[in-house]
Amino acid sequence: MEPKARRVLLFGAFIGVIGVFLIITSCSKDPPEPDDTTNGNITLTDSSQFFIDNKGGVFLLPSGIKVIVPIGAVTKQKVIGVEGLVYDEANFLEPINIPENTSYLTGFSFSTDSTDNIDFHKSIKINIPNQGFEITSLPALYVLEKQSNKWYFSDDTVSVNFDEKFIEINLSASNLNANTKKTNSKFSLNDVRNLFIKLYDNIFLSEDPCREGKIRVETKDIDYATGYGCGALEGYQEVVFLECKPEQVETFVYRVLTSECKPELTYSPEGDLKIKKDELLSFSVKTSIAGFDLAQQEIELSTTSNLNISEEKLETSSDGTATFEVKGLDAGPGTITLTVSFKYYLETIFAETQEEREYIEFGPMSKDEVKTIDVTVYDKPEVTTSPATEIKTTSATVGGNVTSDNFDQVTDRGVIFNETQMQAGSGIGPFSVNLTGLEPNTTYNVKAYATNSAGTVYGEMVSFTTPECEECPFIDERDGQEYQCVEIGEQTWMAENLAYLPSVSSPDDYSYNVFKTYHVYGYEGTSVTAAKATAYYTTYGVLYNWLAALEACPDGWHLPSDAEWEQLAQYVSSQEGPYEQTYEYSYQVAWLGVGNHLKATSGWPYYQFESGIINGNGTDDFGFSGLPGGERFISQFINIGYSTWFWSTTESNYASGTDYAWSRVLSGPLTVFFRKTQLKGNGHSVRCIKD
Repeated sequence: MEPKARRVLLFGAFIGVIGVFLIITSCSKDPPEPDDTTNGNITLTDSSQFFIDNKGGVFLLPSGIKVIVPIGAVTKQKVIGVEGLVYDEANFLEPINIPENTSYLTGFSFSTDSTDNIDFHKSIKINIPNQGFEITSLPALYVLEKQSNKWYFSDDTVSVNFDEKFIEINLSASNLNANTKKTNSKFSLNDVRNLFIKLYDNIFLSEDPCREGKIRVETKDIDYATGYGCGALEGYQEVVFLECKPEQVETFVYRVLTSECKPELTYSPEGDLKIKKDELLSFSVKTSIAGFDLAQQEIELSTTSNLNISEEKLETSSDGTATFEVKGLDAGPGTITLTVSFKYYLETIFAETQEEREYIEFGPMSKDEVKTIDVTVYDKPEVTTSPATEIKTTSATVGGNVTSDNFDQVTDRGVIFNETQMQAGSGIGPFSVNLTGLEPNTTYNVKAYATNSAGTVYGEMVSFTTPECEECPFIDERDGQEYQCVEIGEQTWMAENLAYLPSVSSPDDYSYNVFKTYHVYGYEGTSVTAAKATAYYTTYGVLYNWLAALEACPDGWHLPSDAEWEQLAQYVSSQEGPYEQTYEYSYQVAWLGVGNHLKATSGWPYYQFESGIINGNGTDDFGFSGLPGGERFISQFINIGYSTWFWSTTESNYASGTDYAWSRVLSGPLTVFFRKTQLKGNGHSVRCIKD
């Protein structure tokens, strides 16, 4: 019979006294004819080769090895051979030299004439005469088509049971090995054989005589790694010295790598790394190969000048890790360079005790690798305070310039004014803040600020002084009345209602376009002196019809047009808003929110609603100081404490007539600044504006 294609199954366990090594390989000679000599259910063979079929059987070989094949384990007749091996017959297996004791790696070979897989559909048993050693389990490695170097690693272990005569090895049925992992490895049988022999070098011995006695080997774990042509195996075992009291245990690890496996240097943290100036950032590095730890690797570190490292050289520990710290010195991008000259071995064995870890390594390899880590050092931003501009009696523009964010985004910037933080956006570049409600002839201090995640910095303090208002207080030469005034944007307004009263009209006087009327709220007489003596006159001034209002302002001042009122509303909105302008009707427009900034901070009542009490006062941010002076509607006074109306010079074409003009209204608990059309004969307040 010609030799068939080779099929290989390898498993092994090794102890200090004796080992077991199983190789399933191709037949090397023709099998004998079937021998049906039996002794009960046992077939006694006179050769190491024999036939099996689907009927199974128990076969006792001349070497004393017993093979138990259950019914249905194979589907067709096979010729198998089982031969005992001594150390020099199995690829020149060498003895394991131990002082005062020499042991040999022994076992048996298992051959078949089948060209397909070792195809057992049920588990078979092989009994080896007991030689007095204890093993709890054997790691199993399944190998197919050795010529193409394709290996299959199994997570299974081969159980070993003990009795007085045999060690019974249970080989799992081939159709039960579902959890196999495939890799393109270049292991040879000699690679694995040699590594296992090295496990029992003198690193596992000591001067303690009890270690020369009976031992037990326990396989704790087997890991496999594959990918990119790399194949790797790492096993964890314990050797228990049974005759030591208490029992002594040595833990050891064996690792086999193919030459395609390459070491790797990794680090954490990763990603967009930033470190604050003068602070520390901790790093962890790891050296590994095929997913397994790679210890005792030396790493050299260097950095750019804006970084400082705690260590210039590292050596990875037994788990392949090492740590170092980096300190940020100056803001800017920096780089850490890691240089490692890997020194590793394709075959490694190390034993671990509480005191130390001892190595035996074969197949030295080396590889250089350089990795860079980009780290940005960030610091507080840089900001300057700009000189104040557009300084007026009651307003000014201040600001600053964020000249650098020092590599971290500026999230807030603005000015500190009167110990109040006034925001002006984010980011780098110049910015400005408009100050209103200032006092004339007053000195103020302001400084810029900017904030990022490193902290807040401030610019230098800058001072400015508002000018004294040349027009204010203004004295009306006609009656000696004194008025306060205020600059709002580009306009100068009287800061109180006009109180010029040349006469007091009869309560019944009412005229759209014929004659002028003058009234003081609540006064029904005609005496100027008596009218001026009232509290309403002192607080709210005079109510004029439209004709009287057109000519009421003193020289150098005038009644504002509708456009000038609109300019005021837009300026307030630009400084405090922006606010929305709504069109409720053709004769009514509302600037939402603007009215609150033009109302005085006192003088408006609290209003009771079902939802609660509302404060009618405003914030008077511009010094306009509007008060609820009411109005005269036809022949009666109304709305004192609820609203105030101001005339404009601009007529309205409401109702297609000439009896209407535009006015502006501050109202009750509302924050709205209304624009409404009104009958010219009604009595409203007047606010004069500087020519």
